[in-house]
Amino acid sequence: MHSTKKIIYFSLFLAFLPLCFAHYLGFHSDFFAIIDSLVLSLVLSAMFLLLIVTIKQKSALFVTLITALTIILLKVSEEYYIYFDSFLTYRTLYLFDEFMLSFKNFLDGFLIFSFIAIAIATVLFMRNFLASSMNLQYKVIYSFLAVIFSCVFFLSEFHQERGTILNPFQQSNFGKLYLKDENPLMHFYRSFVNRNVDSREAEEYLLGKAIKTGKVDTIPDKYDFKKFSGLLPNYKNYRHSLSTLEPFKFVPNETSNEKSELKKNVIIIVMESIRDFETGNFDPATSLTPNLDKIAKLGLSFKNVFATSRYTVKSEQAILCGLIDYNKEISYSTLYGEFNGECLPKILNEHGFQSYFFHGNDKEFYNRGVYHKSLGFKNIIAKEDFNKDNISESDVIGWGVKDTVVFDKALQLLSEQQQPFFAEILTVTNHQPFDWDYQGFKFDANVEYEGEDRYKNYRKGISYSDFALGEFWKKFINSPLAKDTILVITGDHGVPYFPDTNLSAEEKFEILFRTPLVVYSEGLQGVDVNLLQEYSHLDIAPTILSMLAIKSEVAFIGRPIMGVDKTEAIRPIFNIDFDNYAFRYGGTTCLPIVNYCDSSSGVSCFHDERFSCKLSHPKHQDLIEQSNYMMNFISLSKNTGYFKTSNLKNNVN
Repeated sequence: MHSTKKIIYFSLFLAFLPLCFAHYLGFHSDFFAIIDSLVLSLVLSAMFLLLIVTIKQKSALFVTLITALTIILLKVSEEYYIYFDSFLTYRTLYLFDEFMLSFKNFLDGFLIFSFIAIAIATVLFMRNFLASSMNLQYKVIYSFLAVIFSCVFFLSEFHQERGTILNPFQQSNFGKLYLKDENPLMHFYRSFVNRNVDSREAEEYLLGKAIKTGKVDTIPDKYDFKKFSGLLPNYKNYRHSLSTLEPFKFVPNETSNEKSELKKNVIIIVMESIRDFETGNFDPATSLTPNLDKIAKLGLSFKNVFATSRYTVKSEQAILCGLIDYNKEISYSTLYGEFNGECLPKILNEHGFQSYFFHGNDKEFYNRGVYHKSLGFKNIIAKEDFNKDNISESDVIGWGVKDTVVFDKALQLLSEQQQPFFAEILTVTNHQPFDWDYQGFKFDANVEYEGEDRYKNYRKGISYSDFALGEFWKKFINSPLAKDTILVITGDHGVPYFPDTNLSAEEKFEILFRTPLVVYSEGLQGVDVNLLQEYSHLDIAPTILSMLAIKSEVAFIGRPIMGVDKTEAIRPIFNIDFDNYAFRYGGTTCLPIVNYCDSSSGVSCFHDERFSCKLSHPKHQDLIEQSNYMMNFISLSKNTGYFKTSNLKNNVN
């Protein structure tokens, strides 16, 4: 066989490997999916031939790297999709450090073997069969392929909808494009090409910039707080500022009296990927968290608490600042860095508290070195600081320093403090993909699971994190800190891994966002508090201020659950996904799930393009509409840094 022909066949073979691998991973099932994958393969084949013809032997390295990288990216995309229900986009470039860390964690043995096999085959083939030139007949063939490629590429580039296989070009046959039917790498390409198309984002960027520079003091009607004022419950002992630019701002009725403030320490433990479903709060018989359950019995355990996000750092914003991060995909911390609003650490600093943040990963992870400092943390202890302590390899599991080591460091430093302190301890060991080496740790028999590996590994991560919490608790409860500390424990978010049961889409969504919330402090069990009401992460910051009897200007969406400013008013609850959100209010539930509510079952329903709702009261339909206006304003807020009172004109209506 002529060497040129062999080169053509071989380049096509390599180019179609990603297509085969994508099918192996379960992507691509319909007409447009095949078109998408075909485009990718044609792009690769053209690129390979160009490399071979132009740089000859040196092309072996580039062809090998491109092929292997394409396959690895498809694998990472699969894991990303399973975890986040989304593919990588140009926005992921903002998460380069985090992506490279994910890349390393998802790089399994099969992919490494594939890389080596492709490398050896490519080098050997090109060494033996590389042609010095291409005959005319093959130039004609490749010219013809180029025309086909151009047509197919055009179709792939401009199909924003999916059509029927019988007549995909007829506009009337088009329906909604399903994300999983796209090729992940073509989806990444389209996201980059269309990155400036979102006119809403452009409008919010320009308006936010104008607000920050003080050039406007009124805003368009769709951002006006009067459009969502029904979702702002009364704040006991506070009055609403009525500020157009700061609609969540409330000011105390009286100036704070420092003598009446409770100078207790506060520790918030945010447990990575811990959800309510595997705790005793959901079902004591199947609980994987005996230590958390023990603490819950000694303190207060709330039964209906929801996370606001599926991102850790976005959940931290809700927990610490009482505000929602509604950025698509990438967090505010990564995109913008500094947060301008008043958050719990900053407020407590002003009232004589010292502040600490403990985490087992790097400070650069999600830009926490910058972001958390802007939230008010004076001391940030992360992996770099643990490295100074000469930690061993056994002290690291998965994404960072293991939880037991982080807890010990936190207790050591906090026990030395002479002034009241506020501390957040963010665990990291129980992080996806969960398939870590726990270094001989003995799991209880009930942790074992015979089903899917992802959920089996996730159960192990939960068990280890609970063990670490238990070790912390033993030392904490026997230390002087226990008498003067409010301890808050919650999860940051759930994960989309479930036991092998016939769970409905709405049940999975519920599991994904329900989170434990436990509060412990001496003498707390006798406190009058509604443990059954629906709350969210947004209520934690105002609750802590209320328990400490500290009064300060605040801009929280949430309200105090207990303490001097306690209220049982119904509060709006949001579960933020990527391009959608769920909304809950006083028994009304709206989920981004088609046909979640079926009126034929006798339930009052409401449907729009955002979600399907089960109404507990007909008047809540208006509040559902108000939630859209509130999300408009929250989306605008990111472009102002979530506002800073001293720099804004205060338009009072």
